[in-house]
Amino acid sequence: MDIEKLIEKLRTESLYKDKATLEIMDLCMEAADAIEKLEIELQAMRCAANSLKAHLEQAEKKNDEYLRRGAAQEEERRRKQCLNCTR
Repeated sequence: MDIEKLIEKLRTESLYKDKATLEIMDLCMEAADAIEKLEIELQAMRCAANSLKAHLEQAEKKNDEYLRRGAAQEEERRRKQCLNCTR
């Protein structure tokens, strides 16, 4: 069942007096409120996770570039060293 539909069902169907006691109606309203809050928190966590994922991908790209540059610089240093040795 869809979360939004569940929240709405808890709020509306719990209000029918012939179906539930006041305790049950209050419990359903509290449950609906709690589920709604959890849904909001979940959405915030998903947004934060997506942001972290984007930052991680960017950091990985930078790291790969630094590694490529470092390898190229090391190779150039070794070439120069070899040229100096053969002279």
